[in-house]
Amino acid sequence: MENYCSLSDIRMLYVRFATAYGTKFTSIHTTPEILEIWYREWMEALAGIDKELVVQAFNECKAQSEWPPSMAEIIKKCDQKLGLPNIHDAIQLAISQKFDHPIVKELYDRLGSWSLKNDTEKAILSKAKLYYPEILSEFRLKRQMKALGLKQIGDKSHGSEISGDNTRGIGVRKAEGYLF
Repeated sequence: MENYCSLSDIRMLYVRFATAYGTKFTSIHTTPEILEIWYREWMEALAGIDKELVVQAFNECKAQSEWPPSMAEIIKKCDQKLGLPNIHDAIQLAISQKFDHPIVKELYDRLGSWSLKNDTEKAILSKAKLYYPEILSEFRLKRQMKALGLKQIGDKSHGSEISGDNTRGIGVRKAEGYLF
């Protein structure tokens, strides 16, 4: 069972960043408002990612760099640990029709079998670069919604319905209350 980051986990992550990176990290968080925004942004970004993966990613970054990692770097390391295929692997899996991951199937569907069989490698990569970020975002959003106990309009499973611009998490109502 996955164990997602709570607000207290995010606050502890901030303390770990501050401890590991000192003023390289803390000097940009000069007001309580900025700190609250940091908490909110990281809470949203890491929703749907097991907190053990976040800890592992942070520890790897800490061991590899004297500068604090960006949110994107932490998420990328978590994606790798989750086994999410990168764009090149996803293309190769789509070409060979090995749909071991939903991202591969979605990329296959968007590129189309004709394109995958007949286009050049360069043309396929060019098209995949258009689709892959969106596919990855949609995949992450579904994981985040599941972690937050939300569902899409029309979904009959448990949780609160959301739609449109409310998917960012700010002010989105959970079944038991508000996120912040």
